[in-house]
Amino acid sequence: MNCPSCNQSLDASVVNFCPHCQTPLDVAGAKSDPESAMRQRALEAIVDQALAGAPWRDLCLDAMHTYNICPADVQAEMARRTVTQVASRPPRGLSLVVLFLTAIALALVLYFTQVHR
Repeated sequence: MNCPSCNQSLDASVVNFCPHCQTPLDVAGAKSDPESAMRQRALEAIVDQALAGAPWRDLCLDAMHTYNICPADVQAEMARRTVTQVASRPPRGLSLVVLFLTAIALALVLYFTQVHR
């Protein structure tokens, strides 16, 4: 099997992306079909609803049935997005420490500016 973008040979264990050109791949490198693309869009919409706090199990029941999406699929995607979001932002504690130290530095500068006038 070959990558659809760079035409390099792919190992059978490659699932998510081409190791040569980083092109996202469907399962086992197969080209996407319209049905799987619609399922992915439906899953993303359901996860968006879930992350917004909506009662997604009730609201999206028809879409889940139509595209064969189970609650475990939704929860796995929610977990993946949460991990990705947490990994991409700086640690909250570090931000607070930097803010605190900046406030102390500013207070010291103002204090010594007033003392030496």
